[in-house]
Amino acid sequence: MTRFSGAWRRFWNIEKKEEKTENDEKEKRYEFYELLNLIEVSCLLWRCGTIKGNPKKMLEDKLKEYLAGIFKNNYGRNAFCEAISGPNTFTEIKYFAKECGVKIPE
Repeated sequence: MTRFSGAWRRFWNIEKKEEKTENDEKEKRYEFYELLNLIEVSCLLWRCGTIKGNPKKMLEDKLKEYLAGIFKNNYGRNAFCEAISGPNTFTEIKYFAKECGVKIPE
């Protein structure tokens, strides 16, 4: 599975380009969706009890940080909303956000 650090790096390398091509924008969106998928799986691990104690708390803190950063950013907010294809999209992220007080865009 892709690591968070690699996924963030690929996303930000595209974001930092001064002049982006149409292909860069497609790659950026793809990498962002990969990040959301990693967050979704991490939220599932947090919820299902696979991780307990201090590691669970550390994961919770990281997920809160990631989601807050995504949702306070216009690009992140819009891309998250555009990625939702139905009521079951990002179920684990939505559950985590509700349980941990992270505001999700409508």
